[in-house]
Order: sequence, then structure tokens, then C-alpha cells
Amino acid sequence: MIPEGEPNIEFAVKIFKTSILVFKDRERYVSGEFRFRRGHCKGNPRKKVKLWAEKEVRNLKRICMSGMIRAPWPYYLKNNVIVMEFIGEKGEAAPRLKDAVIGETDKNEIAHLYFECITMMRNLYQLCKLVHGDLSEYNLLYHKKQIWMIDVSQSVENDHPMALEFLRRDCAVMNDFFRKNNVYVLTTLKLFNFITDITLPAQKVDDVLASLLKAAYNGYTQNELEDDKVFEQVYIPRTLQELSHVDIYEEQKLGVETYYENLTGLKRGDEEAGAGGAVEAGDQGEVTEYQNKQVVKRML
Repeated sequence: MIPEGEPNIEFAVKIFKTSILVFKDRERYVSGEFRFRRGHCKGNPRKKVKLWAEKEVRNLKRICMSGMIRAPWPYYLKNNVIVMEFIGEKGEAAPRLKDAVIGETDKNEIAHLYFECITMMRNLYQLCKLVHGDLSEYNLLYHKKQIWMIDVSQSVENDHPMALEFLRRDCAVMNDFFRKNNVYVLTTLKLFNFITDITLPAQKVDDVLASLLKAAYNGYTQNELEDDKVFEQVYIPRTLQELSHVDIYEEQKLGVETYYENLTGLKRGDEEAGAGGAVEAGDQGEVTEYQNKQVVKRML
């Protein structure tokens, strides 16, 4: 619902193109999605673009409802048009992360943004049960020294057949951007493990991430770098059932067996899982008191 009675409120309008050429590669982002199993239409581009807009709205609402990730709230959807919260000030839109001027007064600011970005990626996976699928410096906004996530129409649930492949690519792309900006980044494997680790308690996330970043600053061994290259090509099981198709012994010899433990919850030790349930739009029951406050604040 669009808020009424507020002076000088600004909105952003997003219009999805109906050209079939724009969506010819989008099939893999919708096919396999349980949420859209009945509304999926391969042969009609106009219906597909409408579905794509609906997907963006549902994903944005789920992200905003988490209370832990900054994203524009979608107020209104009509066919292929979305009216959403405007991120910016006085009619000037916030710049994309790629175009933002960062670090003029604080040289450590870009490193702080990396910490914020990968924390956001973990919250997206663990709390919202989503994988962005096309995360880069082009679809993150920089506003008031903070990152805002946009363009989530292609985002998929983390049980989607391609979710982990998309996530691995997101990790590699974001690492590449921050590395080019002189940030000491995690390896793709370590970042992937951090995001997908369901055994990591929520209260320990920041400490664990700080430890991982310290290790990145100190530099990685040749074996760790080689493991990362293997990880770029290795098969990633999504479930315990899929582990039966993987030769664990062979993977251990390659030195990349640990992500099986993180991903399936079979990590060494009996740590309490820190992942919460998925936060569906409108489902307040899964939202913490802090998150509720954020939701109410955004909807006023």
C-alpha cells in the first residue's frame, strides 16, 4: 500500500521491458521455483514479464521483512510496473556501488563495505532463504555510506536446482570487485562456506567473519589458493541425498571437503545452528522483535 499524507515523499518506478529477447536467458531463474510452479509460462513473453515483476515484488518484500538487509520496499505492482521506495535524496538517486565515490574521508570505508556486503549475502541465504543470482557492483546502491540491494527479480530460493551455482558466481563476482578496490578478500570457497554454514550461531557471525578477514589479510597458502581454483569447477551437493552421488574420498584428496559439512550441517562439532526460518512477506511469526521494529518503520 502506498503511504498517504506524507509530504514530499518520493517513489521509484521500475518498468520491465516486454521484449522476449531480454528474457530469453531468464528461464533457468524461474524453472524449478516452487513458488511459481503454476504461473510459469514459457511460450508467452507478456505473461513471463508479468511473472518476472511479481517475482521481484515477492523477493523484495521477503528481504525487507527480514529487517536485516536494506532494500527498497515495493508499494504497488501493476502488470510489468512496480512502484517502490526511492533510494536517494531530493530527487537524486543513490549511485550504484560501481559509480560511488568511496573512501574520500575514510580509507577503511571500502573494507567496511565488504564486511557489510558479505554479511548481507549470508543473511539473504540464511534468513530470507534466497540467493541473489546476479549480484554485482551494478545492482547494489551506495546510500549514506551503506549498501542497498536492488534488482532481485532473478533471485531464487536456496533450494532451487541452480541456487548454489548462482551463489558461487555471486561470491566470485563480489570478491573480484572488492579485490580490485584493494580490499583483502576471502577466497571464493571460504566466502561460500561462510554464507552457507548452517551450524554457525547468529551471535558468533561477526566474530567468525572478523577472524576470516584477518586470515585473508595475513595471506593464503598455496594449497588454499589451489583449493579455491578446484572449487570453481567442483560439483556442489545441495542435499544429503545428493552426497550419495559424490566420491567423498576423492573430494577430500582435493582438500575441499569442508563445504559439504557446512552446507549439510555435518560440520565437525555440535554447534547450535544459527539459521532462522524463511521470512515470507506478511508472515510476522518468524520475525524477531528487532526485525519487527524495522518492518514497522519501513511501512509507516
